[in-house]
Amino acid sequence: MLTSLTIGLTLVLGAPIPKKKEPKELQLDGTWKLTTIEGIEKPMHGSDTFFVFDKNIFYSVCADSSPSSDYEFSIDYKKTPFQFDACILVTLRSTGKKVPSRTSHQLGIIEVEGDTMKLRLGEPGSSERPMSFRGTKDAPLYIFKREKSAVKK
Repeated sequence: MLTSLTIGLTLVLGAPIPKKKEPKELQLDGTWKLTTIEGIEKPMHGSDTFFVFDKNIFYSVCADSSPSSDYEFSIDYKKTPFQFDACILVTLRSTGKKVPSRTSHQLGIIEVEGDTMKLRLGEPGSSERPMSFRGTKDAPLYIFKREKSAVKK
């Protein structure tokens, strides 16, 4: 019996430790159509609202208005759900260079499954991040579908 225990422990202790699988980066580049807003009674925009992502920048386009400002974003793939941080970019008059605003950051979470993206952002300037995909009036849940064709700015 002692021999069986020794062999068993040797097999268990000598086994390689399984490597933690790295999360796969989201492929956001392209145009996403807003299909649903959960947590508020009336949508803030018209029915044709799009988010356009290009590398680490995004902006929104509404059918009845001009495009929004550019936002810079980052995603922390080590957190569950993935953490999404966005900040409006402002243009410096002196240089014309776009830089992140110090006062307009938004903390959120993001999930993409196939051609569906869920994005929930907290209040602008707040240090609190939503922790679930349940929309509220202060932190609505935006649901998008990936568009096959691009929307121009």
